[in-house]
Amino acid sequence: MANFQLYTKVTVFLFDQNGSGGKLSEEADVSLTLNSGLLPVYTVQSGFAGFTRGAAHLECEVSNAVPVGGIEQGTNLVQAAEINATFMTVILQLDNGQTLTSQGGIVQSDIKHGVNQETKFSFRFQGEPAAFQ
Repeated sequence: MANFQLYTKVTVFLFDQNGSGGKLSEEADVSLTLNSGLLPVYTVQSGFAGFTRGAAHLECEVSNAVPVGGIEQGTNLVQAAEINATFMTVILQLDNGQTLTSQGGIVQSDIKHGVNQETKFSFRFQGEPAAFQ
């Protein structure tokens, strides 16, 4: 018989630099990427010769469902932060209590809708590297 177990979900929290914000209750999809910042080095003799260090960073993409009542408060902060180039804090929390916290900025946001699809508001955050603790 297979060894079944319960798996976790990720809860997203978003705060502006004034501490406004909170849990994104309409979050539908989240993706987290940690970029090492390693840059390839090429030479005439070796071709690919190795790497040099660049700036490591974290990227987080979040999609939120949009209810009939409008975009939830947390995602309103996204648009304000993007327009005003202010810093944000993203916190990802697993069911077991582990969290990942990163400070950075919103680099892109969009809203999408199509035939037979829900309306989604998405944003892309880029910030300091972090790990779940």
